[in-house]
Amino acid sequence: MPLTPCLGQTCRRVTSRRMLKFNRKGSRLARPYIYSTCFFLMPTSNGRSDEDYRKEQYESVQNSFAKLDSSIPIFVVSGNHDVGNTPTNASRDQYNREFGDEYYSFWVGGVFYIVIDTQYMFNDSLTPERSAAQESWLEDRLKE
Repeated sequence: MPLTPCLGQTCRRVTSRRMLKFNRKGSRLARPYIYSTCFFLMPTSNGRSDEDYRKEQYESVQNSFAKLDSSIPIFVVSGNHDVGNTPTNASRDQYNREFGDEYYSFWVGGVFYIVIDTQYMFNDSLTPERSAAQESWLEDRLKE
């Protein structure tokens, strides 16, 4: 059961190309059961406002997702470029509005997947309640 990870700054471009290949009949790429990815939404760009640049990147990600066959579920997890090296409630809230929960679990093909936000492990000084909630949630999932 292929799980297709995509990491790195060029992820949006790679994702767009992969999505088209997965949909193409006769592709040498194995059709994934799920698509899991971490995007690096860069916080700023020369001459552009942070808000405008993030919106442009977000739209690029959504356009890439739209190219994937709708029967392949997409699972996204944040990284430090998405929520900051020291996440804030505001950066977490924005990410959640754009992409969904910061931690979750799911079953596919008899395999139980757990997705967590590892930024809390690096620095949760501005979001201790969220970090504690994720840790409690993770402990509960591991008991199942």
